[in-house]
Amino acid sequence: MNFSDILNIEYLECNNEFVKARVKLKKEFANNINSLHGGITASIADSVSGYLASSIKIMTPTNNMSIYYLNPIRVKEGDYVYAEAKTIKRGKKIIVINCQIFDNNYNLSAEATTSFSPMERKISKDK
Repeated sequence: MNFSDILNIEYLECNNEFVKARVKLKKEFANNINSLHGGITASIADSVSGYLASSIKIMTPTNNMSIYYLNPIRVKEGDYVYAEAKTIKRGKKIIVINCQIFDNNYNLSAEATTSFSPMERKISKDK
């Protein structure tokens, strides 16, 4: 089990330039004011962006992330958080992905830009 398994990200649409995913909210994801914890929001953005960055089956560790928290997401069990990531640049030395996070009603909640360092190492088949 890896960290993304804890989030239980469900990928709805995937290609080499775009990914759409969702995560079912759990009470454990809430902060002390019953909003989605910022670390969970950032983790979803990083995981979905990383999934897109590594879509060509190479290892792509994160090297930088900038996130703007625009509107809180109230945590209601059974609701979903949606993430849409798109490729901004896919180069030999850097991959840049933009990811938007939406609440259950598809209101924009956060926006992150993440850069990744592509490596020569391939991702194993069992991952």
